[in-house]
Amino acid sequence: MDHVIGDDDLQLNEWGYYEPKPLPRVGTARLLGPVSVAELPGAAAASLYELDPPHEGHAFVLVVGVWSPTLVGTSIRPANADGTLAAPGHLRGGFAGAMDHVRALEHAGYDVVL
Repeated sequence: MDHVIGDDDLQLNEWGYYEPKPLPRVGTARLLGPVSVAELPGAAAASLYELDPPHEGHAFVLVVGVWSPTLVGTSIRPANADGTLAAPGHLRGGFAGAMDHVRALEHAGYDVVL
């Protein structure tokens, strides 16, 4: 069963949005490179990372900076090794208020290795 985020799991960030509290560090996220955002509606930038250990069952993730007139944020999406989306939905670690790949991965419990 997936973790359900409750009030105790949230904190107010500097932009006035609630975001999940960072998880304890469990592993590393290695940057593999940028990915085209052509097939990611609203995405401004995306990069592929390899996670050790896997996050919520996914060894590869796309970290996506999202920009629209009403929202700026960062999401973590399940990916395949070639940088394509592996499944719909978002993984824990994303937040609203800024486009920051490192911060999202740190929230998910990973140290980023560039």
